[in-house]
Amino acid sequence: MKPVAFAGSFVYDARPMRIGLITWGTEGDVRPFFALAQALTQRGHTAELEYASVEDRAFDALSASCGVTAAAIGGDYFRNNREKLHECAARSLESASPPAQFELILRDLMDPVADEILQHALALAARCDVLVGHILVHPVATAAAKAGVPYVAVALQPVFRSKHYPPAGAGDLGRVFNPLLWKIADWVMRRALSPRIAVQREALGLAPERFDASRAGPRRPVLLAVSPSLFVRPDDWSEHIAMTGFLTLAAEESAWRPDAALGAFLDRGAPVFASFGSMFSLNDDLARTSVRVFVDAARRAGVRVVVQCARPIAEGIDPGDDVFFIERAPHGALFPRCSLIVHHGGAGTTQSALRAGRASVVVPHAADQFYWGDALYARGVAAKPLLSTRLDAKALAARIRWALDRPALTARAEELARDIAREDGLAQTVAAIEALGAKPA
Repeated sequence: MKPVAFAGSFVYDARPMRIGLITWGTEGDVRPFFALAQALTQRGHTAELEYASVEDRAFDALSASCGVTAAAIGGDYFRNNREKLHECAARSLESASPPAQFELILRDLMDPVADEILQHALALAARCDVLVGHILVHPVATAAAKAGVPYVAVALQPVFRSKHYPPAGAGDLGRVFNPLLWKIADWVMRRALSPRIAVQREALGLAPERFDASRAGPRRPVLLAVSPSLFVRPDDWSEHIAMTGFLTLAAEESAWRPDAALGAFLDRGAPVFASFGSMFSLNDDLARTSVRVFVDAARRAGVRVVVQCARPIAEGIDPGDDVFFIERAPHGALFPRCSLIVHHGGAGTTQSALRAGRASVVVPHAADQFYWGDALYARGVAAKPLLSTRLDAKALAARIRWALDRPALTARAEELARDIAREDGLAQTVAAIEALGAKPA
């Protein structure tokens, strides 16, 4: 495999290639890969996407609408163990320790499907020129090493060591001590992932390999799908990390129109939007409690609110004329008609709020959500994050009022949205993959 260094912008005229993509996680981990697969197809490549949806969400309609060949992995496991996984999710979310959360996520949501992912990745590698994988889906890198095909990881948040910022969930200790925090984070990641990687590599006859979670190199280049307008690339990162911008799939947004009832509610004035997205699909008890907090907090703050949740979750709550429940709507189309976005800090929802030019109140629960909450607050487009373990109606109402009473937050969010709109993360990502897979003439 020839080393590839990423630097600057990409303009590349590549031969048509077969590209295999594999992702795993919640909807926010899956949809960006659909956007990338669609962009690769439109560029003339043959793209095959396979995904493991931990929510057991079907993406057949999305696959058809954007013309992407896609298949689910591990659906039987997630479907047949739904109640057990809800209990596991509850235990994970109750943990105040990010390392403990990470271990539980791997044990309950990755390990049971890791071998199936590996077999799918090996099959893709046998017929593809390049493999592209979610950075946490370690079997993809192992399959690429076995097949000898180029591999690139896609990260949806900055997870690379730097003196300029701390790991997600850790307080910023400045340029002197942030590297120490990264050493600790690396140790945690190595301890969790290295044994799992070693087992699969040994089974395939591959030699052991040191795994450095927060480093990129010629054998492990990374495409970071984060807006450079939001996050400035640190000067101490490896050249093998390319910041390409958000991977946005807008096909559904352009065609969406609210039904008559929701349209009338929105026409009365921009409401607050509230949902914890994928967190609700993993834990019904969390969803019921949170929805009641949303309604109570909105009334305490004196605002109208659109609450997104499954229909059974809202049963028993009187919406009155100030609350509107929806099950699903394209955030890219709905958020511009709202005044403030209350969310969990998932990558997808965060991007939609930024692109809509709306300020946020972030209530992080796990993983990268802590990073996004801190990032939006630092940029002055969100209230200070409210930890999920401290969520109650009084505290949330105070955050909502604080954000709405400061028009400068929305003004900064609108300015940032204009900057993001000028970027083309998909084009940059496609060109980087083309550079990785190109062969000498």
